[in-house]
Amino acid sequence: MMSRKVKNRVAMDQLSTNLGGPPDAQPTRSLEQARDWFRSEGISVRDWAARQGFDPGEVYAFLNGRTKGYRGNSHRVAVALRVKPAPTSIPMGGSEALTNLKEAARLA
Repeated sequence: MMSRKVKNRVAMDQLSTNLGGPPDAQPTRSLEQARDWFRSEGISVRDWAARQGFDPGEVYAFLNGRTKGYRGNSHRVAVALRVKPAPTSIPMGGSEALTNLKEAARLA
């Protein structure tokens, strides 16, 4: 069974592949270039979001600057739009990080 982190990484890889290759191979673009891309390709934000598995409201929020793409779905939207590069590693987080911190504190 795959962990949630691995599933998220696989989902991000699939999203970037649908956009024409791995995001690492593609240069990042500005937020304005991402908006222009929708216009030049004749694709609605709503349709793109549905095909990529995102809530259209999240995509609009990112494109309009209400969310910054730092974490969560906002970050995944930014990576899929190639506004941010894809992460090169999956950081440790959640309960694993807490367990490791407790263990380190106990050993210190």
